Formats: sequence, structure tokens, C-alpha cells
Amino acid sequence: MVMAVMSASWYSPSGAQSVGGFSVEAERLFERGLEAYGKGSHEKARDHFEKLRERPENQRSSAGLLMLARIFFHLGLYEEARQVTRRLEREFESSRYGADASLITGDAFYQEQRFFEAARRYVRILGPPSPLRVQASAAERLSAF
Repeated sequence: MVMAVMSASWYSPSGAQSVGGFSVEAERLFERGLEAYGKGSHEKARDHFEKLRERPENQRSSAGLLMLARIFFHLGLYEEARQVTRRLEREFESSRYGADASLITGDAFYQEQRFFEAARRYVRILGPPSPLRVQASAAERLSAF
């Protein structure tokens, strides 16, 4: 259930948050990573987003971290997914992807059967400023408890 819902919350590249300077290379890496992710090539996508993470802060930094967290989750690397979401929340605290990062963190805890931590993450998402679609996903997950 969690995997299907995460796949449904697909990222749209046109809405990326602008941070740092514009980088053509970052844009290229992001687009290639997104393309590989869309085809289910998670390892290839991971390589692109890892390279993006190593670049100086740019227009794709926070979105790239979110995608990297999703990839780690899909690969079953839950601790790594949580590390990336923590970095996203710490370095880009006003990012529009904060609620999505919390959802991934909750999903990772859930997969590890750490239900209390998962529930705490989902509850944090239920109000503003989280987007309604992310609130609905969190509520759906909480209803499964």
C-alpha cells in the first residue's frame, strides 16, 4: 500500500523550488534522474541524484534530495532515506517539500515496524502548511493503524 501511494505522488519538475544559483549541469542531472526514476531504474536514478547532491546549492537541490529519499525508500534503504529527509528539513526548512519528506520518514519508520514514530510523523503532517494531498496521504496511513 505505501509503495503504491508513494508512486502516485509523482514529482513535477516544473514546480521546483529555486535556491542558490542556476546550474545547467544540475538541471541535466535532475532531468536524467527523473527519467530513470519514471522508468523504474532506481539505481540509475540514484546515481544521478547522488551527483546532484554533491553539487553546490542550486535550483534543484531540495527537489533532488526529496527524489533521493524516495529512491532510498524504494530500495529498502530506510535509514538512508531518513538521513536524506533530515538533511532536506535541516538545510531547506522552508522548502515546499518538507511535508513530503516527513511522509517518506513516516513510511520508512512504518516499514521498519516502528509504528509509534511513523504515527508521530503522519500526525505532524495533518495541518497547515502541509499541502492537502500530503495531508490526505498521512490521514490514509494513520487510518491503517
